Amino acid sequence: MKEECVNLLATSHLALLATIMTPSSSQQQPTPGAGGGGGAPKRKLTVSKYFRSQLEKLMSELRSTSSHFIRCIKPNTSAKARLMDIRYTCLQLESAGVVQTIALKRQGFAVRRPLRDFEKQFWPLIQSRVFRCRAMVAVSSSSSSS
Repeated sequence: MKEECVNLLATSHLALLATIMTPSSSQQQPTPGAGGGGGAPKRKLTVSKYFRSQLEKLMSELRSTSSHFIRCIKPNTSAKARLMDIRYTCLQLESAGVVQTIALKRQGFAVRRPLRDFEKQFWPLIQSRVFRCRAMVAVSSSSSSS
């Protein structure tokens, strides 16, 4: 994109457009031949390079966070307050698996079982395997040390 266009968009009265089109000082690169350095001339910041740097910044920010997913249910397609479309809402709940989860809970199945409850119920099965695993580790560690 031509520099004049970028400058024009950067001075836009729309805050989002101005923010997107105003490159930070670390992203601006001098044009070829500019500056007195003896090194190779640097290229102009292109739209694709600017986009790529913004994408890399976003990805690094996303990687540094721990995500939590929230099911968002929209009450209507027109985004109007105090208006609820029951069919539309039920369709979203069904598509997200909420209806099936409620049905399973009503039948007495725990969706998330606490570890203590699981251990209490299945300890006889787990116990024999744990002892076998410990015995195998003990045998393998004693044979590797000799």
